[in-house]
Amino acid sequence: MIDENDFFVAVKLISGEHLLAILVDEDEDTVQLKYPVVVKITHQMIDDNAVEQMTASPLCPFSADPNYFLDRYHVMYVKEMHQLMVSKYIALVKPAEREASVYENEDGDLEENPMSLEELRDKLNRLSAMVGLPPLEELDKEDLDKFFIEGNKTLN
Repeated sequence: MIDENDFFVAVKLISGEHLLAILVDEDEDTVQLKYPVVVKITHQMIDDNAVEQMTASPLCPFSADPNYFLDRYHVMYVKEMHQLMVSKYIALVKPAEREASVYENEDGDLEENPMSLEELRDKLNRLSAMVGLPPLEELDKEDLDKFFIEGNKTLN
């Protein structure tokens, strides 16, 4: 979980990439970062004015683990993030931070806990409202028949 008391840093790699992240730990050989974001700066000309545009994306958008261990050899510097950037950084990575509630199923595999009945009912009621149907509690079979389309026996 991201906490306001975390140590937020700006990191520059020898490849020239700039990272924003939470510094978890560091030693002689490695730097441990959490939720690193790559910041890319592009230059554009708009109405004869040079303008910098910054975009940010996760260091590895395919990883489920937010922790990264960088070889110190690849790091040019680690600096404390400017206070004005901390809230922007948190807003950027907050959607990626989600704790999943998991359980072990009968096969021994981990699965995310299913929605509660109330959550499911709420989602279905919102979907019903979108297509012009009454809430689930007031739904008749006749209402459902309006949306059922008889198919044929074609296999695809």
